[in-house]
Amino acid sequence: MKSVDVISHLSAMRNLLADEKRWTKSVSARNADGDIELPTSPSAVCWCVVGASIRAHDDLRNASQVADDALSLLDHVVMAPNGHGVVAFNDAEETTHADVLAVIDRAIALVKEEAAND
Repeated sequence: MKSVDVISHLSAMRNLLADEKRWTKSVSARNADGDIELPTSPSAVCWCVVGASIRAHDDLRNASQVADDALSLLDHVVMAPNGHGVVAFNDAEETTHADVLAVIDRAIALVKEEAAND
């Protein structure tokens, strides 16, 4: 895992989801009318965590492996406390927008810690 690329990808996801209006549950992306949309569609206005990763991948034109590494790391962060992956975490009724941003922030911090220890 190249830490700079993963941090860039996670940061792009976080920027995309920074405004709560740009976050959704149960589907990868929605348009302004609330209808299901492809995450890479110009009509998409809000995304779940995975949809944000797909959009960030498309926007950054980075390697699929970077997006996979970022999602694996997010899975690791959320599985530790609750035993479920990032998709279930994002869609859980009790998960808030702040929770999602905190998980992304924790993943970024873990990559930075790992890079500092190398």
